[in-house]
Amino acid sequence: MKKLLEILVLGLLYFTINSSHAEDLASWGAIGGNCNDMDKFLKYEEGEVVIIGSIQGFLTGINTQLILDGKDKSVRIINYNSIDFAFNYLEEYCRKNKDGNPIIGLLKYFKTLPISED
Repeated sequence: MKKLLEILVLGLLYFTINSSHAEDLASWGAIGGNCNDMDKFLKYEEGEVVIIGSIQGFLTGINTQLILDGKDKSVRIINYNSIDFAFNYLEEYCRKNKDGNPIIGLLKYFKTLPISED
């Protein structure tokens, strides 16, 4: 329960500091700003946990939307790599693209994943 409270407080703090993201972008949350914002977020004790949850949620959301759109043959195996691998991929993308958007990095990562055969 304490960890959940810490994550909620960090989330509220993040949105207070970076309140313009919902207005400027079509995304929201720990990975909804630019890479510089994500780096700032990682300075918090639980920042990595929140970003990992955001990565998992984002990838799940893409697959879900593909299914809803009837594009079942485009669904990816999102747990093909470990979550640490996905996090490191995003971190490397942001290291190379400080003004880039983590969402773009995750879209590039998504395209590297194998398509589900089911």
